[in-house]
Amino acid sequence: MIKIGKNIDGHYSHNLPVELILSQKLIFQGYAWISGGTMIETYRSTIDIGNFCVIGSGTMLKSESGIILGNLTRIAYCSTIMDTNVHFIKNTKTGKVNNSSAPISIGIGCWINAFSFISKGAILPNHCITARNSMVNKDYSTVCPPGTFLAGEPAKPIASNLQRIFSSQSEQHIREQFRLNGNPETITLSEEMLLTEESTEDLEAVFGYIY
Repeated sequence: MIKIGKNIDGHYSHNLPVELILSQKLIFQGYAWISGGTMIETYRSTIDIGNFCVIGSGTMLKSESGIILGNLTRIAYCSTIMDTNVHFIKNTKTGKVNNSSAPISIGIGCWINAFSFISKGAILPNHCITARNSMVNKDYSTVCPPGTFLAGEPAKPIASNLQRIFSSQSEQHIREQFRLNGNPETITLSEEMLLTEESTEDLEAVFGYIY
């Protein structure tokens, strides 16, 4: 089920219409939520959105060479994923002109935080997290493992072995553990909780809910 124009994050831009400009294919691999104010343009190439993806309010995706979003990836509000500079720039001394576009690939279970900019040629390994206002502008699969936290302009690896918890049940349990322990700075998950992942059935129940 594809939900378009729903209020996912409460950002004011969710009241704006969703704009789809489709010269090429927009492919959904399964369930997806697209919040209001989003603009998706398949300019000269396809955009492939994985299963159980969420695209926040006011986000822009524009593809000239190809954009792939892995399953379970979440994009927070007002982010930009754009695989083209649109225009060319010349070197007035050498005469060289770089290609203005290159494909973007975002791995499984990534969390792209608000106001992030993902530019041409960017590749993110699975379960990576970007800080707000980060600029992701290269192939990070060659410099960082899955589960890396990236921040800055341009983005640099800050921490590793991290993964967002997407399960609402797990988050509720963890919030309760913080409360019961006096809201410490950190708690340690049990081995069972550490290995817990959302089941396909749970995800389908959430994404299939009509509201």
